[in-house]
Amino acid sequence: MTLSQNEQKKILAVKAANFVEPGMLLGLGTGSTVDILISTLGEKFGDLKTLEIVPTSLDSADKASKLGVKILEPKSDLSPDLLIDGADEVAPDLSMIKGGGGALLWEKIVAHNSKRRIYMADSTKLVRELGHFLLPVEVVSFGHEWTSMALKKIFSAVTIRKTAEGEIFKTNSENLIYDCQIVDDIQIDVLDADLCRIPGVVTSGLFYGFVDILLTVKSENVIEIYEPRDVFW
Repeated sequence: MTLSQNEQKKILAVKAANFVEPGMLLGLGTGSTVDILISTLGEKFGDLKTLEIVPTSLDSADKASKLGVKILEPKSDLSPDLLIDGADEVAPDLSMIKGGGGALLWEKIVAHNSKRRIYMADSTKLVRELGHFLLPVEVVSFGHEWTSMALKKIFSAVTIRKTAEGEIFKTNSENLIYDCQIVDDIQIDVLDADLCRIPGVVTSGLFYGFVDILLTVKSENVIEIYEPRDVFW
């Protein structure tokens, strides 16, 4: 029997929760699999008052605080012992696209400052090359239409993100997001560098070199991947 996507997310969350210990400072990601992780941690520990987190979104902070978790702001004397987050797409070199939920900037900041990083990706997120999922690019609101003109020179399609109500989507940092279609055979490291040179671009959903452990599913079992040579897809 093949596991459904939700069933995969559940076993991934259970596996990830095994890495969490009482008293840890946890970098807590954002997204549907992380939502299941939060519930799983509640089931595992019962009382989560000994756990502290640095959240990657206001949404994750709100959901964790309802279980009694202490929420901390990023400070120079803090470094999360462990970050656990999800991914929208993962390639064989362990590069990822993230930011489907709009939290890419905070996710990248917390990940960069964490001692160890675990990402969860069900089997539907595994791809041969990035680009099936649109790449989120976070931009400041001032002059964003000019920024979009520069993005259109790099990508085959560029669309500003809107809410379900048709309003322009804003991140927790009050920035905007353009969802961009990556062209075929592009070099991810070159693309990342090109984006950094565009005035108005804050960051993109390209995560390259962030994975310490990738948790995914193969034949109904959770697989731990530590480096590209362990990749099976």
